[in-house]
Amino acid sequence: MQTYYIISSGTLNREMDSLRFSNSNENKIIPLENIESIIISGNVSITKPAISILSKKNIPVFFMSMYDNYISSLIPEDYLLSGKVIMNQAIKAYNIDERIKIARIFVYAAARNMAIVLKRGNMGKIKIPYKEIMESKSINELMSYEGNFRNNFLNIVDQYLPNNYKIIKRSRRPPRNKMNALISYLNMLLYSITESQIFLTHLNPAISFLHEPFERRNSLSLDVSEIFKPLICDRLAIKMVKLKIIKDSDFLEENGVFLNENGRKKVVKMFDDKMQETVYSSSLKRYVSYKYLIRLELYKIEKYILEEKRYKPYISKR
Repeated sequence: MQTYYIISSGTLNREMDSLRFSNSNENKIIPLENIESIIISGNVSITKPAISILSKKNIPVFFMSMYDNYISSLIPEDYLLSGKVIMNQAIKAYNIDERIKIARIFVYAAARNMAIVLKRGNMGKIKIPYKEIMESKSINELMSYEGNFRNNFLNIVDQYLPNNYKIIKRSRRPPRNKMNALISYLNMLLYSITESQIFLTHLNPAISFLHEPFERRNSLSLDVSEIFKPLICDRLAIKMVKLKIIKDSDFLEENGVFLNENGRKKVVKMFDDKMQETVYSSSLKRYVSYKYLIRLELYKIEKYILEEKRYKPYISKR
């Protein structure tokens, strides 16, 4: 099953049991048999018949702005909600001791995966304050540790980037330079993929642990994405710059710096290839795609919520 990306602007309508996407340059049929979710970042009008067939086939749609902001999602009514899972998930999120126990794991796994990216790229090391993370008493304290070693990580990466692609300082809404624009767009793609995988579990996407629950509809996807951002988004951003896949002509400046349509197409192609890349899963004892690896992470969280089974996060070995 695949994720389908719509980057250009146009109209999405129903065509029998498929969709038709059309604009002044394109008029194509989108078969839905093998589509798991759709991510739209173009300025797209979607008709009521299109919504009807997507709902019938249980295909969620995630809307991003043409730049890097999550807008909303269209979730079919047959979403796999489970009262028991939601109640247990809410209880753990409401109990500060339980919430912080899970939040610590997200932060620690993110730090370990950042260290792996630096090590495998021969870029250096970051100090992981393991004791401080595991003894944190508040979410603000945890977020502070996460922010500090994230900044340290980016400062090291900056030493290996060309001058016109240095991060300098992480900036969002809007990104202030090319690397920030590239990372922000990749992060938003990862959030959307993670939420599409949440849709395939019984977890509620609005009940999170590290990020504030209910602050955004997809706050759980923000939590889980922390684990995978270094391995997927940061690695891809560094690779695209070092191999000169992304170029100055792929950006535009308009009250900030953003990828243009050609740039977004390049990023989506690289990101989708990465999602299909396989890595070894020790729990399944076989190779799985990165996309499925994210779903496995969610299954582990669901199992912990229901059965108190120890939650061991994914930490890359390569």
